[in-house]
Amino acid sequence: FIEENSIYKFKYILFNASVDPRKNLALILSSYNKSNLYLKNIKLCICGKIPSNNQTKSIISTIKSSNGIISTGYVNEEIKSQLYLYTLATINTSFVEGFGLPVLDASCLGLKSFVSNCLSHDEIYNLYDFCDYISINKLDNFQSWLKSLNSISPIESDYDEIAQDRVNRYKFYEKIIKKKFLSSIYSLIEK
Repeated sequence: FIEENSIYKFKYILFNASVDPRKNLALILSSYNKSNLYLKNIKLCICGKIPSNNQTKSIISTIKSSNGIISTGYVNEEIKSQLYLYTLATINTSFVEGFGLPVLDASCLGLKSFVSNCLSHDEIYNLYDFCDYISINKLDNFQSWLKSLNSISPIESDYDEIAQDRVNRYKFYEKIIKKKFLSSIYSLIEK
């Protein structure tokens, strides 16, 4: 569903995940459509493959008929990285999550993330300074999450500097997390 030049830097919210019922994408679509964000040219970007089946029929229909919602389908790592670098915020409303890697990636980049209150999100929230970037809320309060996006609006001349800051921050946390992971692995091997 994606069209050439339909996503502009810092003019979209990113949902990055495979689409299945536990990801609760229907809530995001409904809330976005009730918001006034599309009137401000802030789009909702759904990044991830949407299988064509009975469970996703209504999701695909909603995306096609909505103003401001774009589905990229599957994208390679390079495009996904660019989507992360230039998004206003990320959203994850999963009922349950395994590792929560999209939320961890967003936190490492210093992105504002609106997430549901599940165990993996709670765990990521309590790492390093990630609580400064993650907003954990109950799913029934999701509409207010979107309203808070109205206060995020970087100046266009700062876009590249913000993206570079995100890259630098990611590199910093990548080293810390990798070192901690390797330390944990080595301690398991030594036992």
